[in-house]
Amino acid sequence: IQAGVDAVMTAHVAVPGILGPGAPPATLSADVMTGLLRDELGFQGLLYTDALDMGAIVRGYGDAEAAVRAVQAGADVVLMPLEPVAAIEAIVAAVDSGRLSETRLDSSVRRLLESKARAGLHRRRRVDPERIPEIVGSAEHVAFAETVAARSITIPRDLEGRIPVDSSRVGRVFSLTFSRQPDQAAGAVFDSLAEAATAADLVLLSAYVPPRSGVGSVDVSPAVGRFADRVRTGGTPLVLLSFGSPYLLSSVPDAATYLLAWGGRNGSQRAAAEALLGVHPVAGRLPISLPPFHDPGNGLTRPIRVLPEMTGAPGGDAAAGPESDPRDVGMDPAGLERIDRLLRVAIHDSVTPGAALAIGRGGQLVRLRGYGRLDWSGSSSPVTDSTIYDLASLTKVVSTTTAVMQLVAQGTLGLTDPVGKYLPEWGTGWKRDVTIRQLLLHRGGLPPFRPFWRDLEGRAAYREAIAALEPMTMPGDSTVYSDLGFITLGFVVEEVSGRSLDNYLRHSLTGPLALTDTGYRPDMADRARTAPTEVDSVYRMEHLRGVVHDENAHAMGGVAGHAGLFSSARDLAVFAHWLLDAVRAPSGAGGEVSGAGAAQFTARHDPSASRALGWDTPTRGNSAGRYLSARAFGHTGFTGTSLWIDPELDLFVVLLTNRVNPTRDNRAHIPLRRAVHEAVAQAIRDRSVRRRE
Repeated sequence: IQAGVDAVMTAHVAVPGILGPGAPPATLSADVMTGLLRDELGFQGLLYTDALDMGAIVRGYGDAEAAVRAVQAGADVVLMPLEPVAAIEAIVAAVDSGRLSETRLDSSVRRLLESKARAGLHRRRRVDPERIPEIVGSAEHVAFAETVAARSITIPRDLEGRIPVDSSRVGRVFSLTFSRQPDQAAGAVFDSLAEAATAADLVLLSAYVPPRSGVGSVDVSPAVGRFADRVRTGGTPLVLLSFGSPYLLSSVPDAATYLLAWGGRNGSQRAAAEALLGVHPVAGRLPISLPPFHDPGNGLTRPIRVLPEMTGAPGGDAAAGPESDPRDVGMDPAGLERIDRLLRVAIHDSVTPGAALAIGRGGQLVRLRGYGRLDWSGSSSPVTDSTIYDLASLTKVVSTTTAVMQLVAQGTLGLTDPVGKYLPEWGTGWKRDVTIRQLLLHRGGLPPFRPFWRDLEGRAAYREAIAALEPMTMPGDSTVYSDLGFITLGFVVEEVSGRSLDNYLRHSLTGPLALTDTGYRPDMADRARTAPTEVDSVYRMEHLRGVVHDENAHAMGGVAGHAGLFSSARDLAVFAHWLLDAVRAPSGAGGEVSGAGAAQFTARHDPSASRALGWDTPTRGNSAGRYLSARAFGHTGFTGTSLWIDPELDLFVVLLTNRVNPTRDNRAHIPLRRAVHEAVAQAIRDRSVRRRE
């Protein structure tokens, strides 16, 4: 490996050497690139030039000749010629004159085509423009960039132990930022800055000096160097941060603490701040030398040190109680940290003001914590595992589907029973053949939704209005996701059990499982820990909090089969664990609160659609992502909630957000959910997790 690294470094150095004035003949670099890399080491990948617009190259040979010599030396890809057309014409002329052979060009073209073929470009040559907002800058990619930035942070020196910053010793921080612009500030200005800095407990000198071709310098200005000297001689500790060139020590050689962030993008800035505060570990190593101060491989390690003032703050994580070590259940801690970063970035990017997360595997919780705040105000309470969220359509599975499953297991309700057996208004016309199973599968012929709330109020009015509807499709013909079908199933549960839906839930599920945060119509005493949803400017004219978001559920009194349930991450973790055990247990198991028949309810019904009985299953583009197994089942809620359970991976994920706060027009939660579920699955290390076909 080291020989390969040395060869690549040699090739990188040799190519500019050929192109510079007085360089040796091109055959020397061809010997390195072709002889050593291709022949001796067997490297068959692509060889790139550095940028050919660099001043020394252009001045030495001109743009066109530089391109010819790069190809002559063995390069497959010529980067950034100043005049691409002139460079192409020069290469063609070199072939015509015999300087370059067609065989030489053919070898590069073949490698390029093979590389494109490996990427599948011969099968799909064009991108889908509609997917650009989904893919470019997605939460998953931003989080990956954040992770790379955090892991790249390098501290070559910290002679006084200033990182992480000790908040008990540092009260006032003086921060000076320098960017490579025409130096307008000099002399008296820097003198006054240095004078002000002496009154601080710590000086942060941040330099944004990215290496760029043709600039000729990668240093800060002499005035900045003198500022640093005055601060140092004045006795104030100084931390030098580089958001670009790593070679700034040549300008500030006496800096006792030096941190490299390598770039000036948002992720690098955030990573540097987290390193300074000790909220992210530092373990970066120099890939280069910083002569005469530091050698390749130098770099200090700093463990995480969470400051008390960060706990529960936006961007911080409020962990709830003991979480198991992910390694005990075959999961990668670094993979779970990536999920933490996904959620922090989402909050930073206004996807949601906060989120609650529960991840369980092997009977243990590896994540149970909150992120951000309940509302956008800085004075709002932090989200915790006990923050109560409006579950929206998770009601369909946690409440209604579970109730139907239990009643079927008891033998008091049959999946093939016509709905009209329990609701007389369904006993005539097109509705008389609609079955309980068809409603669970969203194949009952009903439309998805009707704004009955504009004219109706009360459960009786809804029963009558839904029964009077004409079919959207014939029952059983096609799958049409329908709130109205699950409202109807809620009525069936009430008729069969003799209890109201909320009373049945308390008696048969939340009571036996001790789910203290789960139920319809939350108590006003819990309002302070309930996440607000939308600012309703159409129906209720208020910012909703502790009141069901769904208008039809509200018009029915807050209790409905399709929406209205509230819960927390800690309660849903208990529910998910119970259901996961029920799916994996022998038929009939379930104890006091029966989960018998759970495997039947959670398996995809047939290949024509992704639906199980009440539940959904993974399919291309839905919230499950690409790595949960085909045996997984789950559901989402309009307010920004989701629950996925995977019996094959022995895994569940609860993700609760209030993305509709303050408006339902915010749809940025959709790629976030997929990214979280994919990252959770990819954090599994004790078995192979592959992309689902």
